[in-house]
Amino acid sequence: AVSNLTTNLMEQSRFDEAIGLIAENLEQMRGKPELETEVLRSKGNLAAAYLELGRYAEAAPILAETLEAKRAELGERDPSTLTSMHNLAGLYFALGKIEDSESMYRAAFEGRAEALGEVDPKTISSMTAWTWALTDLGRFEEAEALLNRALAITRKRLGPGHPAYLHALSSLGNTLNKSGNLDRAEQVFAELVAIQEEH
Repeated sequence: AVSNLTTNLMEQSRFDEAIGLIAENLEQMRGKPELETEVLRSKGNLAAAYLELGRYAEAAPILAETLEAKRAELGERDPSTLTSMHNLAGLYFALGKIEDSESMYRAAFEGRAEALGEVDPKTISSMTAWTWALTDLGRFEEAEALLNRALAITRKRLGPGHPAYLHALSSLGNTLNKSGNLDRAEQVFAELVAIQEEH
């Protein structure tokens, strides 16, 4: 129940509150091997909260530890393992390790597409995040193609007001801007503003 509450708090961007609850929960679960799966989930949430707050030094060892533990305990294609892969890719990106980030985001996307389906919001999240690394590596055509795919899926399944659609649209504008396609980037950002005002 506490784990579910911390997930809810994180959905509301109440990361400091989530961190406090997670720390208490981990203390309660200490020395109880039957709760190992829940411990891994809680550590993953803790690392994600640190990432959101820019506390990368605190997130790094937790992410690396939990990813390896989840691979061993749950397998490569378990949704929780894939979440840790996605989060570690985000850490690499924040630290400027763009090639590492690109390969990890790709693996997270491919795993989520296989395990959850391509239309799942978590899969779309990894697809969109993958394009950040591709864009920073100058692989603009690949990034744009992925983002157009993400936009088509989210528009059809979730609607243009859904955060996943807005995130992909913002990322497309960023990619177009960095590739020098400024007129098209302006159109995309104008569409983004109009949708945000409407919703």
